[in-house]
Amino acid sequence: MRVRLEFDAEKDLVLPVQYNSILQGFIYHNIRDENYSQFLHDEGYKYGKRKLKFFTFSRIEGRVRVVSGKIYIKPPFSLIISSPIEQFIHDLAENIFRKDRLYIGNQGVVLRKLDVYSPIEFGSRVKIKMLSPAVMYSTIDSPEGKYTHYYSPWDNVFSYLARRNIEMKYEIITGFRPEKAEFRIIPTGPKDDRYQKVLNFKGTVIKGWMGTYYLEGDSELIKLAYDAGICSKNSEGFGCFEVIK
Repeated sequence: MRVRLEFDAEKDLVLPVQYNSILQGFIYHNIRDENYSQFLHDEGYKYGKRKLKFFTFSRIEGRVRVVSGKIYIKPPFSLIISSPIEQFIHDLAENIFRKDRLYIGNQGVVLRKLDVYSPIEFGSRVKIKMLSPAVMYSTIDSPEGKYTHYYSPWDNVFSYLARRNIEMKYEIITGFRPEKAEFRIIPTGPKDDRYQKVLNFKGTVIKGWMGTYYLEGDSELIKLAYDAGICSKNSEGFGCFEVIK
């Protein structure tokens, strides 16, 4: 389930270029159930040593200019938030809707419009456009110590790791592991480094990819990827996509 929030403001919204953590904070702050907000922030849904939050969000959509390391966003501007946990979206949307004044960072904004997306009937193949970068990585041991290696969608292992990731999410949500379910992410064209985005989230450098892709495979896994986000680090503002019809 997903919503699109459109905001107005008296002046441009001014944020650091690396603003993902600010949007994440906005989401946590506006969950009405404080216990659930604390649970998501501190614990999440556990799978072994991993903790998933089961929400994702887009980049801010609007007229943007960058000046001296700051991003200026002219109102109105919008944000998409998505989750397979419907109660999470209902609670968040209702709480935001009830407030006269909202804050992104320390700047006041007003909700102008709230759209709830209609459910999509997914088949076995869909074309998508990333609304926030898709991130896939491995932690690798080396003689010098552990390091994080980020993959591009043109690496064969990217799609394999994306399938394992969505299978894990499916098992947490349903309690069952998908049997022989297929899931592939396929670039629509040759590699283009202009779509690579290097971001900093709370001091951690993260590399992800925008652009358009095909998703092929089990329709339930594709739907879950749409709701929860594709690949990794979804609750940090990665892996949100829209369907291109």
